[in-house]
Amino acid sequence: MDRDPGWRTDRRFGLLGPLAAWQGDRPLALGSPQQQAVLALLLVRRGESVSTDSLVDALWPAGGPANAVQTVRPYVSRLRKLVADGDGSPLESGPAGYRLPVEAGETDVERFEALAKAARAALSEGSAAEA
Repeated sequence: MDRDPGWRTDRRFGLLGPLAAWQGDRPLALGSPQQQAVLALLLVRRGESVSTDSLVDALWPAGGPANAVQTVRPYVSRLRKLVADGDGSPLESGPAGYRLPVEAGETDVERFEALAKAARAALSEGSAAEA
């Protein structure tokens, strides 16, 4: 993923295509498919609290094991360590669930949307080359 001026570059997430994450230029090992699913859901619902029940439903759509809630907690714990930055972990937990605050430009989805918007604006101004 190219770095654009003005975008935060110390932590980045890729949702378009295979799930990916980087800390600086270092790709992060995202763990098991279940842990990746938890991260993906937190990123798709960036900034919102995601309940444990929602995570269980996403991981086991046909119904989770009896200890599903207890099984989700280690995934969140490992993700908390994985996405931690110098100031600690941005992955928050509270009574409503888990929340991963994501700054503007940290996901490729946001970057794509912003660049597409800029290209549409350039086209509407008659600047196809810039678009």
